Amino acid sequence: MSEGVEAVMSDGHPCLIREVLYAPPAEEEVVALVEVALNFHNSAHYHQAVQTYIQARELWAREERKLPAEANIFFHLSIGLVYQSEGEDDLAFAEFMEALRYEYDLEEDHPDRALIYSCIAAVHFHRGGYQEALDNFEKAHILREDSLGPEHVDTALMLHNIGACHMCLGNQTFAVELFRKSLQLFKAQLGSYHPRCLAVSRNLNKAKSMMLRDFVPDYVPPAPMLQLVPAKKKTGKKGKKKGKKARKRR
Repeated sequence: MSEGVEAVMSDGHPCLIREVLYAPPAEEEVVALVEVALNFHNSAHYHQAVQTYIQARELWAREERKLPAEANIFFHLSIGLVYQSEGEDDLAFAEFMEALRYEYDLEEDHPDRALIYSCIAAVHFHRGGYQEALDNFEKAHILREDSLGPEHVDTALMLHNIGACHMCLGNQTFAVELFRKSLQLFKAQLGSYHPRCLAVSRNLNKAKSMMLRDFVPDYVPPAPMLQLVPAKKKTGKKGKKKGKKARKRR
């Protein structure tokens, strides 16, 4: 099994949650080499990790002559993830595309089909091709939902990564909605303090902050100011005239 790694991006960008790879059943010698390769990967000894994965693949091929599709996909994806950790996106992409060659050797509902598109999407994301990443993540989500169901943790991973693409494309409303949904699924099955929950919570808070920053209230014109004109005072002339007439009569 290859551990999922949260690939954190700076400058307010979201992180992706990487996939977890499970090796198909194999002979003990092959399994031991795969575990060594994984340890090399996790300790950042990338060259040794790649060489050990290749060694494990060659050993398996000698024993069975022809590797099953699941094995070929596993080794190409595992090596690609090592290159991705090393920052070699071009090499990672080449390995993922090699894995794609075996897609139709799998059954229609095989979960590895979604896995391939998810890994391809991650390379596009790290290159800044957010629309290409979104297209591949959405395809992976459809395949994964069909094979594992809508509430599986790996389906929740797809929802989160789709949300990260929307966030980078400026669609903060969609991003917040998807982050909330994936967080709900992760909490229900992994617990609130699982690393995946913490990663989603960070991205959710970032998306909310961006929504507030980009919010422009509708313009409301100010109400016109009323100017009060003081009323004219009465001069009292009529009263004076009446007074003079009264004195004359006397």
